[in-house]
Amino acid sequence: MTDEQQWDDEQQDDQSSWDEPVSDEPVAKKKKGWSTTTKVIVVLAVVFGGVAVVCCGGLAYFGMSFQPKTNPQEVTAISKEIVDLEIPADFQPLIALDAQMFGYGMQLALHESPKDGSTLMVLAILAGGEQIDGNGEAEMNRTIQQQLQQQHQQLAQQTLRVEGSDPPRTIEVRGQQVEFSFEDCEDVSTKAKFRRVTGAFNGKNGFAGVMLVIHEDSYNEDAVIKTIESIK
Repeated sequence: MTDEQQWDDEQQDDQSSWDEPVSDEPVAKKKKGWSTTTKVIVVLAVVFGGVAVVCCGGLAYFGMSFQPKTNPQEVTAISKEIVDLEIPADFQPLIALDAQMFGYGMQLALHESPKDGSTLMVLAILAGGEQIDGNGEAEMNRTIQQQLQQQHQQLAQQTLRVEGSDPPRTIEVRGQQVEFSFEDCEDVSTKAKFRRVTGAFNGKNGFAGVMLVIHEDSYNEDAVIKTIESIK
């Protein structure tokens, strides 16, 4: 091939590249920065992982204080901010927590039956008004389950050991098909037997969860499912 022929081929290649159609479709840019789920988990780590427990029973971090609320009206109010549900008549408001930083954080409310120590806890992970879906939803589900168990152990002062479980069941909550776990547990201190039911879903202001820990002598599955189905 002569130099003149090579020059002609290169010119044709350049011309063909100009003739290719250019798409008017916008090019999707990869979103930079932390995901919503990561932001929430970091804030929870700061609020609950880096906290110092002070003598008055509150939680503090770098001068910020998150005081548990024990006034029944305040506990009920926080519970209603998380979800609306029909709480069994013998359950009384026990304690609540509203720990937030920049719109991210956690709310919880714990109700207890003085008769046998059965409890009902509702909890919400606040995501600053951002939506959580896809892979983030699965990760947030795990976070909810973990926080429900950790906070129940601390606030109800009860450590449970799982002795058995049923296959997960799907129950409709707030228009969502939600998977709930049903577990047989034992209080490691008192040896009392409890039935623990846990599930996570989209609540009013964030990703939410509910956990019922019912003494075996008081457990009524129809009543438990009715309580879950009442969540709005």
